[in-house]
Amino acid sequence: MNSKTLLILAGLVVIVVGAWIIPKRLRQNESKRGMENAFARAVSVFPFDEVNGMTVRQGETTVTMAKKDGQWITEQGKKVDNAQVMSALEKVKGSIYTGPVSRAKENADKLGVGDAGTQVAMTSGGTVFTFVIGNTGPSYTTNYVRLDGSDETYLAAASLNQYFVANNDHWQSRDIVTIDPAQVHAIRIAKGSVKVADYTREGAQWSTTIGGTSTTTDDAAMQPLLALFNPLRASGFINDEEDMKTFEDGLKDAHHIVVYGEEDRLLADIILQKQDTEWWGRLEGDDQIYRLAAYTLEPLKIDVE
Repeated sequence: MNSKTLLILAGLVVIVVGAWIIPKRLRQNESKRGMENAFARAVSVFPFDEVNGMTVRQGETTVTMAKKDGQWITEQGKKVDNAQVMSALEKVKGSIYTGPVSRAKENADKLGVGDAGTQVAMTSGGTVFTFVIGNTGPSYTTNYVRLDGSDETYLAAASLNQYFVANNDHWQSRDIVTIDPAQVHAIRIAKGSVKVADYTREGAQWSTTIGGTSTTTDDAAMQPLLALFNPLRASGFINDEEDMKTFEDGLKDAHHIVVYGEEDRLLADIILQKQDTEWWGRLEGDDQIYRLAAYTLEPLKIDVE
């Protein structure tokens, strides 16, 4: 056998081996990406970009949301944090799913994907995607998941239970008001019937009156105060009936922060009360009362004594 023949045979061996190894490697890579199981396939075909409804349920607690004119709203009419919803959807869409790690129905409760799991239903047009989030997996950044109606349990490479919570406070927007600093032309602060401070824009300068003393300051010095409203963000919510009554009973002596635009156009009327180490507040005409950390309101320099 001459050298030319040996080269030809060697080439054939390389081709044959390559034809076997390359598809195998591709299958392995595809398997690693989690594209060969039912859960991953269900995720891959669901139109996440068009989701307009979602329900998250755990036990007897249910949160129902719908997207209307670009804004997510809870069933109770509360504004939802759109970014929170998008993060949750992206987490499901972008995760890797391996398994099934179990096909036995009796293992569902052990892995947390039975009746005690967090049940999520998303709607996108006429398509519904329903699944259950269970216990944390081998690492805290993983969760067991199961498609509704299936006995197979998979492992998601994402802590989905931190994103899908059956609690309205988890989803509700904490932005009390958002005002572009450039739109603000005056800020009036009063405690009860007593005027505390007055800020009025005059071109590039501001006329300020605090405690009866008037001064002039530039726009740069006003930025911390103006930035406070862009947005004014709460640390939590007041929904307890007794706390709500406490707030209503204190309205007479509450602080009012009134923000105006050009030509005295009302931009916001914020009612604030000091409660121990935090503030409670709401917008005039809104029934939602918020919690605010004391440091958040430092630019107002409110005298609470």
